[in-house]
Order: sequence, then C-alpha cells, then structure tokens
Amino acid sequence: MRQTEIKFPRALAFQGFLLVCIILLMFLQAQFLASLVLLLLRKFCAIFGRVISVEYNLLVHYFGDAGYLAARREIERHLIALGDKKALIEKTRDGRVIGVKTVLEPKEIIQELKEKAVENPAEFSATENWIPVDNWCNASLDGIKKKVLGMLEQINPNERWSAEIETWGRGPFAEEILSVLKRIISARFVEEAASKIVFVEFQAAECAVSILRQDDIFRVVRV
Repeated sequence: MRQTEIKFPRALAFQGFLLVCIILLMFLQAQFLASLVLLLLRKFCAIFGRVISVEYNLLVHYFGDAGYLAARREIERHLIALGDKKALIEKTRDGRVIGVKTVLEPKEIIQELKEKAVENPAEFSATENWIPVDNWCNASLDGIKKKVLGMLEQINPNERWSAEIETWGRGPFAEEILSVLKRIISARFVEEAASKIVFVEFQAAECAVSILRQDDIFRVVRV
C-alpha cells in the first residue's frame, strides 16, 4: 500500500516563520516599552519631588560661581584624605546643594575640615557650608514637628536656640515652620548668639532636620 507524502507549501511555511518573528518582535517591543516607561518614571520622580532613597548624613552648599563639578571634586578630595574613598556624593534637586552619605562621623569631619582651613584656606574654594544631618522626615509641618519633638532632649531649657530654615520657595514656608518650633521648644529663642541651631532644609519631598552647636557647622570663608 502506497503511503501518501504530505507536503506543506513553501508559502505556508514562510507565513508561519513570519508569524513567529512578529510575535517575537512584539514581545521584545513590549519589554523595551516597559523599560522605557520605568526609566521615564524614574526621571519624573527625580525632577518632580522624589523621595530620597539614600538618607544623606551631610549636606554641602557650594558657591554658584564655582559650580557643582568643582564642589564635588573638593568634597571627594577631602573625604578621601579623611579615609572615606567610597562616599556617595550627588547633586540634590533643590538649591546649590550636594548630598553626601559617608561612613565617617559628620561632626568629626567638620572639625577636621576646620583645622585644614586654618592651615590652608585655599583648599576650600568651591564649597560654602558643610552641615551634618541628624534625621530626615516628610517635608510637612506635621513631619517636622514630630521629628523635632523626638530630639528635644538635645536642647536644655536654659539654653538659647535659633533656627536656620531653607524651603527653597516651597510650602510650608519658613515663618510657619519657625512658629511651630517656637511652640514646641521651651528654651528661649534668639536671633543671634545661640548655643543651639535647629537646622531644617527641604530636599525634594523630604526634609533634613538637625539640632547643632555653632561649632558643628563649617562655614567657609573665602580668601
């Protein structure tokens, strides 16, 4: 008995191959589009108020005429000299500010840098203020209030305190924040010659909060 040989037309085979190619292409395109959407979302969040995933323990303001790159190099050079070769150093969203995450103790860094500045002030030409950050909270009146309430033991009732508040033009405004601070801090508020400074600075959707001594902040004096 003869067996019938079944042959598929070449056109049908080609169409099958083409269909497989189209399905594969659609899959790859979907993967590409998904990656593209994810990238765009990350960029959007970075520009329009992202939550800071790394909580910097040091904020460094830099001079506008020096620029970010010069300030970054200056920060990196000093941190490497002090023993941290892998510190995270990046531009923040708001203001002329660089966020730093270092394994070193920020307040000890400040003292070391002050000694360097006395010996060779020319080493600091791009950075303006070095400020240790104790905590981060949501950039809202309630968030700031709760965070400061948990830090009140750092201000003795007989001490005098002042505030440095930077919101970069976004609400709540500095006057509102200061009003809240005055209500919850029993020690006397003064404009000058304070023994403690309540430092508050907005960055994206979060807020840096520190209670510092005058000596804890390094304010560069250009020569």
